[in-house]
Amino acid sequence: MAGPTRGGADGPLDDDAVQARWAEITAHLGELGTPPAPTGEEPAPTPPRAPSGPRDYAVDEDEDEDDGFEPPDPGPVRATDPVVVLGWAAVAGSLLALIVLPLAWSPLPGLVVTTVIAVLVAGAGLLLWRMPRSRDDDGLGGRGGGAVL
Repeated sequence: MAGPTRGGADGPLDDDAVQARWAEITAHLGELGTPPAPTGEEPAPTPPRAPSGPRDYAVDEDEDEDDGFEPPDPGPVRATDPVVVLGWAAVAGSLLALIVLPLAWSPLPGLVVTTVIAVLVAGAGLLLWRMPRSRDDDGLGGRGGGAVL
């Protein structure tokens, strides 16, 4: 598809044709007036219109917007279980070691590979062992997965 060109189907337009076309387009606009210069007088207040939508309302400055609501203080940040942190560190560290050690240590001894894989399996086993046994143990007291108000 060809892009826009300056000319029509007959070829490029000359300046007189462009001026004539511009005059034709702007003739349909009518008179464009400029706003009146300020005279120092305040304009007459416009009468209030009837509300017609959800945002057509006046805000009462005297009314307290939150009606005295104070959000509750957040509870203490729960400390993580050190055993779970140890399991994640073992899994992540051993995976990182399996990537970095072959690059840094060219003839990688089999004992090192075996040890890293053992740490990986132990960390994954620890994380699986610490998983909750049922879905009822979600801290909601058996109320399901809905919102707590």
